[in-house]
Amino acid sequence: MILREIIIGQYKQFKNRRIALNGDRVVLFGHNEAGKSTILSFIESVLFGFKEAQSQYHGALVFMDEDERQWTIERKQIRNKRGELTILEADGKTYTGELADLLPDLDRNSFTAMFHISLDSLQQMNHMDAAELKRYLFHSTSGTKQLFDYEETLRKKRELLYKARGTTPLINAREKELGILLEKKREQESERLTYDAVCQSEDSLRQKLLELEEQREQVRETVKLEEKVVTVRPLLLEWLAEKEKPEPKTLVSVQDQEAIGRIREASLEVNRELARIDADLSHIDSSLDALPPLWGKERMRKARYATTNFATFTSKQEQAEDAEAELNVLKHEKAQIQQEFKTEEFPALQIGRYEEERFHELYTKKDREASAQLPVLTGIPLFLLALVATVFGQWIIAALSVLVYPIILALGRNKKPRGGRFTEWAGIVGATNGKDASYYRLLIDAYKEWQGVKKREDRAIDQLRKATAEMDDYLANLEIEHIPDDLHGFIAGLNIDLQTQDKLRLKRDQLLLDRQTLAQKQQSTLQEQQVLKNEEQAIYATYHLEHSEEFDQAMEATIVFLHAKEAIAALDIKLASMIPDKKDLEYAITHVHERESIEEHKEVLHKLQKEHTTLLEALTETRAQRQKLEQDGTYEDTLREIARCEADLADLTRKWAVYEAAIKMIEEVKHMYETDKQPQAVKRAIHHFRALTDNRYVSIYAPIGENRFIVERHDGKRFDPIELSRGTMEMLYIALRFAHMETRQTPFPVFIDEALVNMDMGRRQQMWEFLHKQQKQLLFFTCHEAIRDEAQKKDFRMVGL
Repeated sequence: MILREIIIGQYKQFKNRRIALNGDRVVLFGHNEAGKSTILSFIESVLFGFKEAQSQYHGALVFMDEDERQWTIERKQIRNKRGELTILEADGKTYTGELADLLPDLDRNSFTAMFHISLDSLQQMNHMDAAELKRYLFHSTSGTKQLFDYEETLRKKRELLYKARGTTPLINAREKELGILLEKKREQESERLTYDAVCQSEDSLRQKLLELEEQREQVRETVKLEEKVVTVRPLLLEWLAEKEKPEPKTLVSVQDQEAIGRIREASLEVNRELARIDADLSHIDSSLDALPPLWGKERMRKARYATTNFATFTSKQEQAEDAEAELNVLKHEKAQIQQEFKTEEFPALQIGRYEEERFHELYTKKDREASAQLPVLTGIPLFLLALVATVFGQWIIAALSVLVYPIILALGRNKKPRGGRFTEWAGIVGATNGKDASYYRLLIDAYKEWQGVKKREDRAIDQLRKATAEMDDYLANLEIEHIPDDLHGFIAGLNIDLQTQDKLRLKRDQLLLDRQTLAQKQQSTLQEQQVLKNEEQAIYATYHLEHSEEFDQAMEATIVFLHAKEAIAALDIKLASMIPDKKDLEYAITHVHERESIEEHKEVLHKLQKEHTTLLEALTETRAQRQKLEQDGTYEDTLREIARCEADLADLTRKWAVYEAAIKMIEEVKHMYETDKQPQAVKRAIHHFRALTDNRYVSIYAPIGENRFIVERHDGKRFDPIELSRGTMEMLYIALRFAHMETRQTPFPVFIDEALVNMDMGRRQQMWEFLHKQQKQLLFFTCHEAIRDEAQKKDFRMVGL
């Protein structure tokens, strides 16, 4: 059978979904939560029944058999949880057979254990010990787990019934009990004659005792009736006295009595509540009077302005101090620049860009070279002389060499200009005439530096002016006559006063709010008090009464009358319990004032009682004699116990025979499987295991009668499965599963769910080669793109979910 299409009408998150599977090798790809596990669950549910009680689940699977006939298997939940199954042929007609006719030897357990290979089944092996792994590999691939489990259960049940040398099993215990009962029967047969005579004597005494008790009971009833009349006489006299009490003119109902009581209790509670409210209002008024005076809005505004903007004032104060410090530094820098050129007034100079360019035109290349050669020609010899003097310790010569160099530079700098070329230029810019080119060149550089310092000085003056103006504005807005010396302390104190004023204002507002709430509560309580008064007056008006005193008198009279009725009712109950018979009660009421003697009847009753005691002692003695004979039960009881024990033993023997026969049948089925199907499946598994391990492992053994496998490597060494690596163990599991599938008569699709995720690339390639050679339909479910791509390279058709 090949699955061609999955039709989901409604199942969990899927609704009206059709998935076409046109091919023998299909990879169903979808990311996590796409519904791969849901589709597998849907396929299993359609075949074997839904597990969840959802009346709306329905869908179908379309199969193609070996003769290319189409079969549609539908299941829909209508009246039961599993759903109703319908099988349709290609022409739409309903198939009258069963699903087992189309898919023999396939049920939910075999589907899960054989045709569904999942990552969970592979990962499950990683958490097993050796024994668990052996059983898991053997049962999950051979399909015999249920058979072995059932055999084990039958053996346990059989041993609970019988063991050859056991004492606790049920059959052994019943056989022992039966032997004891038979011995007891033989002993009781010898005592039976004596027992019959004792029983006959006991019956005679019991009959006489019954006759005497009947006579005694008649006399006792007569005495009881006379005693009851004497006993109930006080109650009857009280009953008659209560009957004579008159009924009041105005009867107040119990509901109105309870209502007046509730109203008066509520009124008391309302009065107490009003007193509490008055006390709370007085306390709030006292608290309001005790509050210190609050500042006005204008004072609060000025105080908030002072505290809020004080940080800005402090910042501006720091800026002014920084500007003053910078001005002092800049003045010093200007003085240093002017000190070098004592004959020049830098503010009077007018050296612009044009004047600087004109100077450079006049300052020829030759002048520049001459100026540059002088320090070099004089500096190098003087440096060498100072170096040699230092090496030989002549420190005076070295110092003189260093001092001579600046003098020579000054002489070169004061060299007179040739031809008076800078006289006109010096007059234009306002500089001193008669200086050389180097002097004017240094003057231009110094003037530029002086101008830069001047600009920075102007900026510092502007910053100082702005900061001072903002500080003056802040102090003016404070509107205080004298600025305190400790302004920081003054603002800190003002801030504390503001916080205190805010707290006082909040407290006052809260007290006013509480007073308003209490006033509203007082008003509602007064209204409630008036409502209670109106309800009380309405009840008074019902009985045409005007004052509470009149109502209390009427209510008291009603209570007395009702108590009398309750007393009469209680006396009726007591009298009825003491004299249940109405005729006897009427007799007692009629003769309540009469006093008759009952001594004669008591004397007769006393004689009967003595005779009854004598017979009872004789009967007790006879009964003790019989009970002594019956200490281990009567003969009839023993016979019944023997019959019961024999019946139980027969029933348990039948059950044991059923278990024994079932175990024999299972052993025959196991022998048939081990000698027929198992060798065939193991041979196929060896072939698959060799292909999957690239002939590293050459054989698999399944010893008959043992639930385990043994694996042989190419070098002849054998291993239990627990000794294999995880990847090799997974290959063994898959080889056994596919081998057992091939022993099935009817082919069925194989569902592989993420079984290759944990395999390395080498084993995965071997697995793809193995799957590619399989002659059955393979449906591979994955959420991994790499595995999807590998499957497509092996001719798997991709279906997206």
